[in-house]
Amino acid sequence: MANRYKLRLFSLGFIVALAFSGKAQQSEPAFEAFKQQFQKEYFSIGVLFQGVADFQPERSMAGRNGFSIANARLRVYGKMDAGFGYLVQSSFVSNPVLLDGKMYLEVSPQLAVDFGLFKAPFSGELLTSAAALDFVNRSQVVSALAPGRQIGFQFRGRAAQDRLHYFAGMFNGNGRTFSGNDNNHFLYAARAAFYPLKQDGVSRQAPHVEVGLNGAVSKDDRAAIPFPGLDGPFSGNRYLYGLDLRAERYPYLLSGEILAASLDGRSGARMVDINPWGFHLTGGYYAMPDLQLLVRWDSLHPDEVAPTVNLLILGLNYWPSQIAEFQLNWVADTDNNLVKNGQWLVNAQIYF
Repeated sequence: MANRYKLRLFSLGFIVALAFSGKAQQSEPAFEAFKQQFQKEYFSIGVLFQGVADFQPERSMAGRNGFSIANARLRVYGKMDAGFGYLVQSSFVSNPVLLDGKMYLEVSPQLAVDFGLFKAPFSGELLTSAAALDFVNRSQVVSALAPGRQIGFQFRGRAAQDRLHYFAGMFNGNGRTFSGNDNNHFLYAARAAFYPLKQDGVSRQAPHVEVGLNGAVSKDDRAAIPFPGLDGPFSGNRYLYGLDLRAERYPYLLSGEILAASLDGRSGARMVDINPWGFHLTGGYYAMPDLQLLVRWDSLHPDEVAPTVNLLILGLNYWPSQIAEFQLNWVADTDNNLVKNGQWLVNAQIYF
């Protein structure tokens, strides 16, 4: 009875937040004034703040019932003369504080070079900003296998009348470790994204299709891979590959991704030779221009090191203004009691 009461309060709080947020305004003069002052081509400031509420009637998933600050980020970025540009992003809830730090040179639309700390070009969902995710959290397989932020460089560019975007990079392979590479080998990652429809801006109503092909390879020496079932840092050969799709035609959304890996080496004190994989599949519908309903099947297959986990996720996204979003997620492990063990997540964010 007490758990049901807490759940009702939890859901009521989200509904009240939506009610008091008000409807999206036709004009937002404060935000427009900010953009004129602080978002210029040569110097721009951006902020992401996310607060998350987490509740599960009978706790079985990682974490505890309560509230957290998921992100508190500050970005400074711009593009100067001769094609040179920069981006620095700090996170005040992570250690180290520096999240991204890169400089780049755009030679032409067909060729640009990035150097510094940024996300390796792998996985459509990984490369999606935390502020633009469909759900509160990324999928299990992306969180477990995608290489994340790395220090190195990449080439990127566009071809075929902007319908093909390519990325190819070489990185240390040991994440946000500023002291340098942990061995004499590198992580090589590449992505090709194909857009069969002409890109007509960033309007939510514009048709959009993206198909991505990803691959990465590295020889690791104590790499921290957040994969369930591993006993510790991984040392050995790591191969990653995947395919992702995102198709939007208002009011509908269909997206999915499949990633797989081959890990051959040592994890902690034991040898491993496993081929984990997983996928996520999402369908979405805009009930109103600023209200989206979502459903996702999220599956992770760790091979023999841990049990398979299948999650059913229902989502609701609401945008009361250009800079604010509320997300409500219900996450259920299909191998457990869906009612008793369903996890409720609420994300409230401001992003500009």
